[in-house]
Amino acid sequence: MAFTRDSDQRLSRYDNGDALILVIGPSGAGKSTFINNYAKEPVAKVTEGYLACTEAVEAFTGKLPLDSGDLSSKKQLVLVDTPGFLAGDGIRDESKPLKQIAEWLRPKHGPPRLLTGIIYLHDMSVKTIHKEIRMTLSIFSKICGQDAVPMTILVKSHWSADEGCQKRSDALNSGFFSALINAGAESMDINGNTTEETVIQRLLEKDTRKSLIQLQRELEEGKKIPRTAAGKELKRTLEELVRSAVDSKSRSALKRAIKELKPTLAHRIQEMLGWSVSVYLPGHSCLYFSANRSSIGDKASFGSVPGL
Repeated sequence: MAFTRDSDQRLSRYDNGDALILVIGPSGAGKSTFINNYAKEPVAKVTEGYLACTEAVEAFTGKLPLDSGDLSSKKQLVLVDTPGFLAGDGIRDESKPLKQIAEWLRPKHGPPRLLTGIIYLHDMSVKTIHKEIRMTLSIFSKICGQDAVPMTILVKSHWSADEGCQKRSDALNSGFFSALINAGAESMDINGNTTEETVIQRLLEKDTRKSLIQLQRELEEGKKIPRTAAGKELKRTLEELVRSAVDSKSRSALKRAIKELKPTLAHRIQEMLGWSVSVYLPGHSCLYFSANRSSIGDKASFGSVPGL
């Protein structure tokens, strides 16, 4: 099926009969690959590296599948690729993806673009739900709002045939994704039996009543992006990541300082108190040693900040 990239993302106009599907998720989850696999051609740029590949919202337009049934009135299928949040590459402005998504959903010139469905991609090769993944899902939830959850499919990509992958998928559904699933979202695994075509077909079958998602409603109310729920959540997320990074650097610096201080501290105690250090563990996180005062046989223990 032939898909073309829209030349001007902000000025492109879509008919109300078009099926617009937003593809969203963390960097590296496989959003562009999903679109390419569905289109059967490399229309979206992909990378095998660690840096985020999609740097702007890109829409790819093609024909609806022949088996779309009573949806024949729709003129075209539009798959919307989005940049991932929290790429962590130290290069990109982490607030930019939300701004780009907001501007595509609510163009400055023209009405808001009503979505037929939303696909949230999750990379199954990532075995740990780390902080950035949790934060991305939280931002995603604020973009969509509760009303848009039933038009969402949670898609697990990069599937492998091992038994552990299925167990992780089940655990995601009962844990990480449970709130969205309970609110009406569906979960699908691209595992060989289920394909990108299956996912798109399911969204077209659902064809839930089109309405503005939360971010669009807030923009329509006149809110600036930082004042929207998604904007506030992104700000909170970035502040938390900064604090975490500062704490990590401070902890590392303190460890180095303690390591450098240990020999000096031991010798100063020896000089001040006349004690001879009998046990000294310079390779440990904490400084522990006992000392004997030869004149009266006293013993003592010293330690630095525990847990560093």
